[in-house]
Amino acid sequence: MALAHNSNEYNVDTFLDLQKDLANYLGESHDVDGEWDIAEKKRFINKGCVAIATMTLTTHRTSEWTIKGTTASPVYTLQVPDRMIKPKRLFVDGNEYLELDLDSFLNRLGSTINGVPSTSTNVTQLQQLNRFFTWNEGANTFDINPPISDTENVVLYMHAMPRLLINDGDIPEIHPSWAYLASIWAAKQMLDKDEEHRDRGEVARRRWRSGLKDFERFKHRGSGNKATRMIKDPEMFSKGSGALDVDWKSTFDRLP
Repeated sequence: MALAHNSNEYNVDTFLDLQKDLANYLGESHDVDGEWDIAEKKRFINKGCVAIATMTLTTHRTSEWTIKGTTASPVYTLQVPDRMIKPKRLFVDGNEYLELDLDSFLNRLGSTINGVPSTSTNVTQLQQLNRFFTWNEGANTFDINPPISDTENVVLYMHAMPRLLINDGDIPEIHPSWAYLASIWAAKQMLDKDEEHRDRGEVARRRWRSGLKDFERFKHRGSGNKATRMIKDPEMFSKGSGALDVDWKSTFDRLP
């Protein structure tokens, strides 16, 4: 993340820098109420920061809170912080919950929903041994299994919305290499509504697309000998699939 000031090693765009960049596209000063008022210009720059964070998923944050449930009234749904764009990893009381889509969540849940017990012993054991959740994007909640029946700590690693830029010296909470795109996004959105200057909006749109292509090249570029952890899909491999009951001995790779 960028330093909170312009250092001697590299420079970062401040909120004021982004306002001046937007002014070049709009053709009016950043500090006057012209065809667009100042508040509107600032609002669109902040929306541009959100658009960058959503498209690039480069803003990471950890959120931690406490959930209180009881045996008589367990908690089946977690209210997610409204700053979350997408979840990464979820831990409850130090145990990780695996994210599933809705169909997989319901299939793994079996015939037990909202605490109504199942007659199947296998389903009951499955619930006790597995921890998983599904994200309800519309309500921005997590449905979890097993539910929380005590006071437990929740830790969520997530892609998050950048913080709101308010003061001119504020630094965008996004990768400094792509912060300049916020003013370009704002320009293409604002100029697209202006019949007289729509051609300038098209220029901004092309630069926005070009910036995203640059980011894709950056993201997929090789990163040296970076170690990558290979994780088996739990849907395809059981926990015991790594240990094969085979006697390899010392001549297993030799031809007869």
